[in-house]
Amino acid sequence: MTEMIKMSEKIEINRNAFWAALLLAPLSIGVPSYGLAFLFMAFPDPGLGIGIFLIFPGVAMFVGAPTYLTFGAFAYWKTLSRGHKSPMQLAMAGLIAHLASTPVAALVFFLTDPDVLGPTLGFLALGLIFAPLWSAIFAVLYKRMS
Repeated sequence: MTEMIKMSEKIEINRNAFWAALLLAPLSIGVPSYGLAFLFMAFPDPGLGIGIFLIFPGVAMFVGAPTYLTFGAFAYWKTLSRGHKSPMQLAMAGLIAHLASTPVAALVFFLTDPDVLGPTLGFLALGLIFAPLWSAIFAVLYKRMS
C-alpha cells in the first residue's frame, strides 16, 4: 500500500538543472575531444590515427543533437519524474530513446538521400556508444546541480 502512495506522489524536477545538464552532457565529451583531436593532428602522426578517432565525439554531438534534444529530453524527463535518478537508469532510458529515434533518423536520411543504409548504421553505431554515456553524464550533472 505504501508503494502505491509513493508511486502516485508528484516528483518535482528542477528545470534549470535539467536543461543545464541536458546541454552540458554532450559538450563535456565533445569539446575536449575536439581539442585533443586538433592537438594530435597538429603533430606528426606515428600512424595510429588517434586524432581521427577523437573527432567522433564531436561529430556525434552534432549528428545526434536533434534526436538527443527531443527523444532524449523526453526520456530523461519521464525517468526523473518517476524518481529514477541513478546514472544506470538514465543511461538505459537514453539507450531506449536512441533506439526509438533511429527509425525517425532513417526516415530523414531516406528523404535526403535514398541510399539510407550507410548514414543509418553510422547514426545507430555512434548512438549506441554516446547515448548511454551522455545519459550517465546527464544524471551526474543533474544530481550535482539540483
